[in-house]
Amino acid sequence: MIIVLSKIDILDEEHELQQIIEWLKEQSRKFLDIDPLIFPVSAKKPLKAKLSTSGGNPLHSVRLLTNSNRTTVVIAALTF
Repeated sequence: MIIVLSKIDILDEEHELQQIIEWLKEQSRKFLDIDPLIFPVSAKKPLKAKLSTSGGNPLHSVRLLTNSNRTTVVIAALTF
């Protein structure tokens, strides 16, 4: 099992993250009888890097998709 732990950027200290990861592992073992892979992710760090290289433009990807019914879907990836 894989657990994605998001919003880690709200934590102040590295030890807080380690405590949460350990708690998730303990609970997964206790209730699910598994030893999960835990991936902590941060949205703010990549966003800061993206904005610094894109000149501050949050719109970084636009795609137009047309299905067999000729319905066009606009997919825009925004970062704020």
